[in-house]
Amino acid sequence: VEESHHSSHDSTSVTIQTEIGNILIGCFYRSSSLNEDQNSEFLDHFLQNASCNDQTEKILLGDFNCPDISWLSGNIIGPKNSTDNSIKVQQKFVEGVHD
Repeated sequence: VEESHHSSHDSTSVTIQTEIGNILIGCFYRSSSLNEDQNSEFLDHFLQNASCNDQTEKILLGDFNCPDISWLSGNIIGPKNSTDNSIKVQQKFVEGVHD
């Protein structure tokens, strides 16, 4: 078992080595009060975990504070071209996850 904790990103993860391969389990918390730079940093950190080592199965979960994302469809519920900063942040998150 290999553990890592990133206090600046409010996340922790563990990699479990099994006979059939590695499993990365990551737990994340994204505060709804992050500024734009902090949101970008959080998204970069999240996506690094999501894309690390193709041979590792990943389970990434947590509280992303994205109430306007439909997690079933992966779309924003509401206007995509909104000037609301919260919607913009959530749209970037959805776009990053889909990439």
